[in-house]
Amino acid sequence: MSATRPLSPGTRDVVRASPLAPYLQAFDGYLEERRYATSTATCYLGSLAHVARWMEQEHLAVEQLDDVVLARFLGEHVPHCQCPGPVTRDLEDLRATCGHLLAVLRAEGVIGESMPAMTPVDEELQRFDTHLEQVRGLAASTRKDRLRIVRCLLVERFATGPVELSAIRPEQLRQFLAQQQRGYTKPHSS
Repeated sequence: MSATRPLSPGTRDVVRASPLAPYLQAFDGYLEERRYATSTATCYLGSLAHVARWMEQEHLAVEQLDDVVLARFLGEHVPHCQCPGPVTRDLEDLRATCGHLLAVLRAEGVIGESMPAMTPVDEELQRFDTHLEQVRGLAASTRKDRLRIVRCLLVERFATGPVELSAIRPEQLRQFLAQQQRGYTKPHSS
């Protein structure tokens, strides 16, 4: 670990006694390569100790970590955390640390690439793309543009919930299209 990263003995001991110990050097190197400020890297290393402590409480091996498991840490453990101090409880720092940890573990070949779950919006867009290609015969570039716009509409209207197209009212569609049009500028002719 870099000599420029001051860690409290407690933080260092927690990580070194955890299943994450073999990856501490790689994690610190990852932060250093990306030129994180010493204070930020120290914060992330402290957050790593919190993840390590939780892993031990849950009897988790490093190979079990993935986006879903760390989302459980962030969504279930952190809001009700009773871990003895000092631990980082700042959700933004912990979320960033979890993302960096997953990147390091993937780079080290410890865990596989994430398989993003399809949201209801993704499923609807997949059906729409199939329709645009197979029924309407549109080119990939045209479909891409239309899918981008429709994605904005569906995410704005349904977020991550179920997509019910019949729930979109004409007035909502008009407002959305007007909003999209305001963001559009005509290309300049030469």
